[in-house]
Amino acid sequence: MKRFFLMGIIASGWSSGGSANGLPDLKAIVASVDGEYLSYSGDFGRRVVVNAQTRIGTGPTKYSFLLSHGTRKAGDEKFEATRVQASLVHDWSARISTRTVAGFGSDEPIFVNRELGQEISYKPLAQTVVTAGGRYARYFNSVDSWSWSLGAAQYFKGGYVSYRFSDYDTDGLGHSVGHLVSGKLEDPYGATQLWLGHGTALHDADFLAVPQKGKYTQVEVQRSQSLGAGISLNVGVRRNWHETPSAKVHGTGVRVGFTLKQ
Repeated sequence: MKRFFLMGIIASGWSSGGSANGLPDLKAIVASVDGEYLSYSGDFGRRVVVNAQTRIGTGPTKYSFLLSHGTRKAGDEKFEATRVQASLVHDWSARISTRTVAGFGSDEPIFVNRELGQEISYKPLAQTVVTAGGRYARYFNSVDSWSWSLGAAQYFKGGYVSYRFSDYDTDGLGHSVGHLVSGKLEDPYGATQLWLGHGTALHDADFLAVPQKGKYTQVEVQRSQSLGAGISLNVGVRRNWHETPSAKVHGTGVRVGFTLKQ
């Protein structure tokens, strides 16, 4: 039943229109490019990913397109993959909006191979947003996962804080969960963001070729520094810890990129 419900709301999300004249607002175009290097302990190797993204606003509708290329090396094995993702956000009213996501990637243990998701957001108060969503994902070796999530964000002048709970049903693993707390604080020179994640959803772990049962904790911090002329430098670091019945693994990642706002 949840699968038919997810497909229905995805269809409704993609049927939304754009601006009154159908043309993009050139002042609402954002382009970014970044690279990330991840290194794991033991024999789990490393991963390098390069991303290029464009976001375009057309009145109440915003489009986003992402192209990623990644390589992963573990021992004598080396993998290479490409991924594309598109998303659509539409404001149906001052209180209700939707976000639809679709993505496809190479059948390698680097990215999600298939992805289809839908979120619905509601503003009960002027600075409060509640979001519910559903997602289908296929991972390397044809492992399917269905999930739902529920979260809330509180906005204030110069930033926000948010929390999201996710529940997953993955082939061969059954149920797993994830908790994510995030926040953003702006200042005269840019902004700083923080993500704290914890749970048992190891099918999303970067170092695993196939899903496993276990626990994870992840901390990530990113700084966006304005360079002038609409250009920002983005620098981030992350640290994660994974524990499975067969191994304990920790990883360290560094991300560097630029964002251009028209």
